[in-house]
Amino acid sequence: MAVLYPDVVFDSIPGDSPVLNGSLPDTVKIDQANYRKFTLTPIVRRDVPNLLGIKQGDRYTVIYSPMDITSGFLDTQTCGINGYAPDTAQNLARDILIYAASKAPAGSGSGAVAASTAPATVNPAPQPAPPATPARPSRRPKKP
Repeated sequence: MAVLYPDVVFDSIPGDSPVLNGSLPDTVKIDQANYRKFTLTPIVRRDVPNLLGIKQGDRYTVIYSPMDITSGFLDTQTCGINGYAPDTAQNLARDILIYAASKAPAGSGSGAVAASTAPATVNPAPQPAPPATPARPSRRPKKP
């Protein structure tokens, strides 16, 4: 990240942020982080997960977790993966995606705006024309 954002410092995302406070529709308040049983890195248990973010204006445009989130999706017990337990990982992923799709500010969440449920207005890329079908040879015998 230092290469992409050399002059930016990641800030710790506080528990009252819409990313974690459950103020957006279909999100839950994440006020406790459970870690994988085989996490090898010593972790100072905190009130909220260890998420870091970069703000642009009043929103987080980059959200980074030093602990693995994706392995928790599979609910496997892989040794040596330093990350969140499945319940925390799944809640974090869902809430981060809903936050990214919403217009919620990064600050305290009482004035959060819900994610739009309107269909996307992105125009699809033009599709190439189907390949020309070669003419099939006639299967009828030619008349003598």
